[in-house]
Amino acid sequence: MKKILAATLSFITASALLAQGGAAAAAAEAVDALTTVTGTYEPETMYVGEAEGISLTMPETTQFLSNYSEDSFVHKDNLDANNIAVYEAFAKLTTPSLSSFTVKLPEPVKFTVGASEDSDAAFSKAVFSNCKPGMDLFLFDMPEVFWLDESKIGVDTGSVSSSYSSKTKTYTYTLTKLTFTPGVYDSFESLSQINEYKEKLEAAVEDYSSVSGTRYEQLKEIHDRISLFTYYDDTSPYSNSAVGAIVEPGSVCEGYAKAFKLICDNMGIPCVVAVGNFDDDGLTGHMWNYVKMDDGKWYGMDVTWDDRDGRSGQDYYYYYFLSGSDRFFADHEEATYFNLTTTTYPVLSAENYDPDWKSSAPETTEPAATTAITSTTSTTTSTTTTATAAPTTTKPVTSTSTTTKRAPKTTTVTLVTTAVTTVSTTTAPVTTEPEPIYGDLNGDRAVNVSDLVCCARAVMGSEAYDFSCDISGDGRLTVFDVIIMRQLILEHTAVITDPQPVTE
Repeated sequence: MKKILAATLSFITASALLAQGGAAAAAAEAVDALTTVTGTYEPETMYVGEAEGISLTMPETTQFLSNYSEDSFVHKDNLDANNIAVYEAFAKLTTPSLSSFTVKLPEPVKFTVGASEDSDAAFSKAVFSNCKPGMDLFLFDMPEVFWLDESKIGVDTGSVSSSYSSKTKTYTYTLTKLTFTPGVYDSFESLSQINEYKEKLEAAVEDYSSVSGTRYEQLKEIHDRISLFTYYDDTSPYSNSAVGAIVEPGSVCEGYAKAFKLICDNMGIPCVVAVGNFDDDGLTGHMWNYVKMDDGKWYGMDVTWDDRDGRSGQDYYYYYFLSGSDRFFADHEEATYFNLTTTTYPVLSAENYDPDWKSSAPETTEPAATTAITSTTSTTTSTTTTATAAPTTTKPVTSTSTTTKRAPKTTTVTLVTTAVTTVSTTTAPVTTEPEPIYGDLNGDRAVNVSDLVCCARAVMGSEAYDFSCDISGDGRLTVFDVIIMRQLILEHTAVITDPQPVTE
């Protein structure tokens, strides 16, 4: 998978001005010019959602390929109330749609930013900590939404309640809802094409339902069929989804793991995707699976690293097939936190799965806990265990284990931590009462729209003045200075009957 680990976010706060006569036009022109100069303000991604308040519970009519049985492990269980609301809203996309939708946050988010602090960073964290984990883990739990590109999802905060204190020079914001506009991978040109591949994916998953035998035999056949069908190819148009593993060959680890999960889910076999082996410098990582066996224990499964063939051959083995933690964590390191998102994984059995466990197991077997965080094994741990059937290969390989003879191929993981593309917010009037002269930027002894226009042009860099337009006093010219000016004008027009410059 190939997304960047973290992206820089650019936030723009704009507001409609409430003024009178020609003042309104001049002020609106100033703010419009400001948003145009930033290059990040896109009207089509602003609030166009449904009526406020999307259902916060899973709709009974929605059909999932994912397994939500009592025996399964669901990443959703690691989310707070706001992110659960986001998760459940995105779950409706199992029926593909490109329409914007709004999520009312069950727990309004309130935060204060000082004048000396990085306002953009604070606002970014407040917004994305209350939606990004929900989006990340939704895509982990429901890989049937194969077409959704998280890096292209638009997010809009709508009308944000705010206030500014001229005494403490702090801003206080309250977020109550978020509007999302789905983004699509470049490989899909239309909604009809998405629905076409949805049918193909569902048919491919269903084709595995005829696999019979014990759970061990079923998983072995799934493992083998995926390995025979596809090959590792990070240039394939569908490489980062299940489509590239079981519909049109050419996949990376994300496609292998998500396809394996969908098939297991459809067959009622508890299965979960896991991420890790992150390389912060290379901005890459890896994805694999855990499955629960009939002995009540969880085991590691990495079809990507077991599939040793490229385009010219079909070659696989079983080193990472139902592996216990002693073997699996020699070169797999789980990530329980990645860029605002926190999750847990099932605890693996220490030993590899034994197909003959029933003949040697005691009468009762205690299932492993499914919510604890698995302890991390260093990726430099040495191991002398080798796969008995591991074939030789000329494909370039790398391994994080220093002495192991097996050498899994270099695998890039699409980190589902890429930032959302566009955020636009609307700031409501504040309630602070400034000093009478506060806001008079041009020295005409009045606070009016001419001061706003000066401030906006100074922030845009289109005009230079002898006087300072840094009304917030934080030493910088930003859009927040324009917002403060707009607030002051609203307050003054409420008490001045003739908003013309006052001369001495």
